[in-house]
Order: sequence, then C-alpha cells, then structure tokens
Amino acid sequence: MTDSEKQILLGQLNRLDGLSKLELDLVNYRNSWLVIAQSFMFTAFAATLTVSVVNPAFARFAVALRIIFIVLGFVLSLVILVSVWAAASMMSKLSRHREQLEPLSKQAEFQWPPLGNNSIEYHCGQAGGYAVAVVFLCAWLAVSVCLVVL
Repeated sequence: MTDSEKQILLGQLNRLDGLSKLELDLVNYRNSWLVIAQSFMFTAFAATLTVSVVNPAFARFAVALRIIFIVLGFVLSLVILVSVWAAASMMSKLSRHREQLEPLSKQAEFQWPPLGNNSIEYHCGQAGGYAVAVVFLCAWLAVSVCLVVL
C-alpha cells in the first residue's frame, strides 16, 4: 500500500470516527435536553395539582394544563426515543462501514483496535441512550393512569 493510499484510508477512518462521535454527542445532547425539559414539565404539572386547592376558580384551567403537560411530556419522550434510535442506527451503519475498512487498516499497518460492536459492553452502552426516554414515557403513562383512576 502506497503512502497516498494510506493517507486516504486514514482520512476515511478519521471521518467515520468523527461522524460516530458526532452521533454520540447528539444522543447526549438530546437526553440532556429531555431531562431538563421533563424536570420543568413535572414541576409545572405538580404546580397544577395545588392550584385548584388554593383557588377553585382555576380548577378547570388546571385540569386542562395537566392534560397538556401529560401529552407534551409523552410526545417529547417519544420524539427523543425515536431520535436516539435514529442515531444508534446511523452509528451502526458507520461502524459496519469502518469494519469493511479493517482489512485495509491491517494492510496499512495501522494499530487500530477492532470495534467489537457485537459485544455485551457495546449493547449495554447503547441501552442508556434509550433508557432515559423510556423512563419518562413510563412516568407520564403512570401519571395519566393515576389521574384517571383517582
């Protein structure tokens, strides 16, 4: 393999790694945004529970707000869950493309470790990105069930 071919391969590998890092960063940003948004939503929801006790005139308005917060919280969680899935799918595609370059990487005598995307560690690491959105989906579902039952 010539030096120019090695440089092209190195550029491709670096680009794939950079795109994978970008997707990981996006998952982090999405989940951070979700946690912050949901904390405000739960706080606002809790405030509506006391409004009707303090001022009965606002009881109907408080009920409407509760419904709005439940729907918004559920939809936001669902959107983030789908976007995390999309990022994981993109990372998987990038990883497969990088694995196709592994034989060339060995030919070029690069000392890059294999990714090992089928390992238990990889899948456990991916679970965290999904867990945040799923927990909030379940929380809003539980809140809505409690409001209906109570």
